[in-house]
Amino acid sequence: MGEINFRLRRMGLSLRVAATCLLIILAGGYAAAVQHMFDHYENKDERPGLSMDDITGSFHGVNSEAPMIVAINGSMREYLTDSEHAALLSWLEGTRISEDYDNLDLGENAPADIIDYKCLRCHSRDAKEGGAIGARVPLEYWDDIKPIAYSKQYDPVPLEILTMSTHTHALSMAMVTALTALLFLGTGWSCRWRNRIIALTFLALLADLGSWWLARWCEPFCTVLIVAGAVYGGLLVLQLVGTFVDIWFGRVKPCGE
Repeated sequence: MGEINFRLRRMGLSLRVAATCLLIILAGGYAAAVQHMFDHYENKDERPGLSMDDITGSFHGVNSEAPMIVAINGSMREYLTDSEHAALLSWLEGTRISEDYDNLDLGENAPADIIDYKCLRCHSRDAKEGGAIGARVPLEYWDDIKPIAYSKQYDPVPLEILTMSTHTHALSMAMVTALTALLFLGTGWSCRWRNRIIALTFLALLADLGSWWLARWCEPFCTVLIVAGAVYGGLLVLQLVGTFVDIWFGRVKPCGE
């Protein structure tokens, strides 16, 4: 890109105040968008906080067995009799996991009793056996067991909602990115790095939005989505901060300097 003679630093005080207000509005709008993303996706896995399961469940879908099912079918299988294994498996694959955990009507097949008898020797916090596994994976109380007792099945957002969201975000984010880039082009920062930052910002935005769709069929694009979104956000904030600094503290210099 050739030399641009226009510099925000050359503008009068009133216009620099106006440009600063615009930067603050753009930064505030982006911060609100990030907060909205956290609020919108964080409950996908029914646990507080935004996690990888939230993102994967929203854009690709999650269907994974409960960790306890994996354990009793794998490394823990040898410690259970056939009847105990069948009782625990039936419980974990049923729809009354919390209700039947210590259901007295189940008698000796009550999951709480089987776990107490067969698992707490190693899976209690003060266990003398099993190394430190009792501290890492305690099974003494329902609150210990609940996080690993449920299988996860989250469907991705419907295609019509994804289409609507893409329509809204692609246009608005492209305009915000273009406006931020135009302001950044009016600074006196190194022309080479300035142009590279702008190009990388648009590439990150394309990768972010494109991954919304690609992740639906290929789960690794959920990671691309997160990385691209983080890169985009970092570069956008860099441009906003760099523009603000140049407006009030920069010096006017040729673009090629």
